[in-house]
Amino acid sequence: MNKLLIVYFFLILFTVCSCSDNDVPGITILTPTNSQNFNTGQIVEVKVKISDDGDSIMNEELYVIHENDTIVNFSDDEFAFDYIITQSFVVENSSEYKIVARVRGGHGNWGSKTIYINSQ
Repeated sequence: MNKLLIVYFFLILFTVCSCSDNDVPGITILTPTNSQNFNTGQIVEVKVKISDDGDSIMNEELYVIHENDTIVNFSDDEFAFDYIITQSFVVENSSEYKIVARVRGGHGNWGSKTIYINSQ
């Protein structure tokens, strides 16, 4: 009888603790800032911090898009709780660049952050 009660106790405990996390992971693009301008030929370092409150991060992605071409295509499937992406590229004359960071948390929730920069 006691063994049965212990089994029921752990089943109830597991059910209560296995709640779902509907929050998306946090994404902060540290550099560059949205609408920042760069000189032609300048190297732009993109630095992104990713975290998920108490949950794991399963997939990390960074894309830099210039005139419909993806010039930076970074993807990693590292299991982590905090993650930093650092990639760089050289800007061309009079162009707009779209920078997109995407991440999937341990509960399958995808989050993304997008900024735009320009060259002159």
